[in-house]
Amino acid sequence: MTAYWINVYKEVTDDSMVAAYAALAGPALRDAGGTFLARGLPELTYESAASSGRGQ
Repeated sequence: MTAYWINVYKEVTDDSMVAAYAALAGPALRDAGGTFLARGLPELTYESAASSGRGQ
């Protein structure tokens, strides 16, 4: 059986809390036989002083 665990953060106000979560979640994922697939950056771009992105 294949399963996917997807995390989405609308806003991060404390980077240390995200790092602490990753420190626990990564090993738990691997211990359960999971594989980390990807990590992304915020989907927001700034061009010519105008911002564009999701929800804008």
